Amino acid sequence: MRVMGVALGFVLLYGVGAVLGWVVLPVVRLLTQDRVRGQHRCQRIVARALGVMVWYITSVGLYSTGIFTSTGKAKDEMDVAPGSVVIANHPSLLDVVLLKAALGRGVIVVKPAYYFHPLLGLLAWCCGYIRGGSSLARGMQVIREAVSRIAEGSTIIIFPEGTRSPADGLRSFHRGAFRIAEEAGAPLAPFWIGCRPRVLGKGQGLRGYPNHRVKLDAFELWDDSHILVTNARASASEWEQRYNSIRSAGGMERCT
Repeated sequence: MRVMGVALGFVLLYGVGAVLGWVVLPVVRLLTQDRVRGQHRCQRIVARALGVMVWYITSVGLYSTGIFTSTGKAKDEMDVAPGSVVIANHPSLLDVVLLKAALGRGVIVVKPAYYFHPLLGLLAWCCGYIRGGSSLARGMQVIREAVSRIAEGSTIIIFPEGTRSPADGLRSFHRGAFRIAEEAGAPLAPFWIGCRPRVLGKGQGLRGYPNHRVKLDAFELWDDSHILVTNARASASEWEQRYNSIRSAGGMERCT
């Protein structure tokens, strides 16, 4: 039954995404003369829709979700300044749902498969999301677009691993997120995403879904809200080591 509940959640997610992308958001963009303002409105609408998704998975008993400080204190909302670069590890398919719903307005760096998706591609365009890619040229374009979005007042959400984490650890961090923060002079807002037990990870699918609630939590990894990047290479290495230390210790749930 739980597997059916999760499957229904994804059907609703894609269905609502298609309606927003093909009907609601284009109308919002057409009725809003200013491009940036229109993108921000679309981002907020998507965040509210994802908030409904979070409500669904918690209300039917599939997940429990929470937002916590670095010391483990529960919070009602994320305290992230506009124009920040949000980074996180990526254990689960629903990580971006949790982050985006809690942040509200924000720009996601999405895979080309989602950017050109027949159901969700127009949604990504309306919101001003940035198409990622594996080539060097595309990576440089992502940095330029992200810096431009930050100058327009948007927060950037990006996973330094590039895709979901493997079951046995973390992938190497790409420097793109840190280059964006450095070039834009934007504060870094790092989060640890805890998913216990590990579900919907890379290659998992719905097989082996547990018969109890999954804990999906976001932990802030800062005490000072102004973490500035002055050297992208060094910062990427530093934060990769810190995330690996947290993982080795059993996650923030064990560290707090």
